[in-house]
Amino acid sequence: MENIKKLQYLLTFLPYLGKAKMAVIQKIGLDDAKIRFFFRQNLSGIDLSTVDFTRVNVVECNLKNTNAHIDPQKVYEKDLGDCNLEGIDLSKASFNNVRIVGANLKNTKAFINPQTVFLKTLYDANLEGLDLSTQDFTDVLIFNTNLKGTNAHIDPQKVREKCLRYCNLEGLDLSSADFTDCDIDGANLRGTNAHINPQKVQRKSLFCCNLEGIDLSSADFTGVSIYDTDLRDTNAHIDPQNIEYQSLRNCNLKGLNLSDADFTDVNIYGANLEQTDAFIDLNKIKRYYYEFNTELELGRIKKGNLSGCRVILSDDPRVNEQFDLTNAIILDREEVQTRKLVK
Repeated sequence: MENIKKLQYLLTFLPYLGKAKMAVIQKIGLDDAKIRFFFRQNLSGIDLSTVDFTRVNVVECNLKNTNAHIDPQKVYEKDLGDCNLEGIDLSKASFNNVRIVGANLKNTKAFINPQTVFLKTLYDANLEGLDLSTQDFTDVLIFNTNLKGTNAHIDPQKVREKCLRYCNLEGLDLSSADFTDCDIDGANLRGTNAHINPQKVQRKSLFCCNLEGIDLSSADFTGVSIYDTDLRDTNAHIDPQNIEYQSLRNCNLKGLNLSDADFTDVNIYGANLEQTDAFIDLNKIKRYYYEFNTELELGRIKKGNLSGCRVILSDDPRVNEQFDLTNAIILDREEVQTRKLVK
């Protein structure tokens, strides 16, 4: 018991020992009595090529670029949860019934079969760059997982609960995918050639999606949530009066044609309206006094970008401060009324 206490004490200071970490590891060893104290260590960059990880608890360990020889079948409880294994050669490893929730397997050459990992679950995992071109994702739970560069063939209708929330699918071929009733909140679909009907996705929600470059020229956004959504280069036709809650908050609409859009009572805080030719009277947008400064400081919203927009400044300077007006075209309200540009 005394040795265990000494071990706990040593591991408490392990993150601060720099090059001396390896000496400490060799000193304390990794026998069965000590494995429960080894998790959550940051060992990135240390040469662990001679360390035996049999029955070692590596949950939440950072083993990036350590040259460690990891056998997922032999680590403690077959659990690689929240473990950073980036750069380790796992080309010959078996992940059968192995828990990889939160694991970073980028650049590991790992062979992952979604049907045989623990609970058929790819949750919060980074699989970027792995070859998943031949894998079957039927009934697999995919949530907040990075599949960029995997050549995975995803059928949104067959994954568990039709859920692709917060998944990075950038660059995958989804041109034939059916997203009816699918949950794609937070998904990155950039460069996928996906055909998205906002009226048919789950909850009519495109919340926090990256749809840059997807053709949405014929899409109907009536009642659709596009809060925090990237719609650059989509040719989308957005009527701010008809979207859910009249909110464009944190949206990136750069380059869309909004010259005829009505922004009365619309939330545009944090929105990028650069090069949209929008006409905006800041006296008429939705007001959120409680958000002024506070949310900017907390990072919940950023300054809205009205570069190139025709803008009438608000009588309340706090409103004007919420926007980058550097390259905006500032108009005089009375002059605009005279020219009948304000209806």
